[in-house]
Amino acid sequence: MLPEEIDSIRLGRYDGLEESYDEKPDGGIVSDMTNAHIKPIILKKEEKLKNYQKCD
Repeated sequence: MLPEEIDSIRLGRYDGLEESYDEKPDGGIVSDMTNAHIKPIILKKEEKLKNYQKCD
C-alpha cells in the first residue's frame, strides 16, 4: 500500500530504449479553499455580466 501522499506509481518496459527513462509529473501542495478565497472572484465575474450582450 502506498503512503497517502502518493496517488499511484506506473512502471513500464520499453525494449527499444538504449538508456533509462524517468518521467515525473510536476505536482505540489494545494491549499484549502474557503468561501473567503472564492467569493471575491465570483463577485467580480458577476459584476461583468452586466456588460455582456446576447448573441443571435
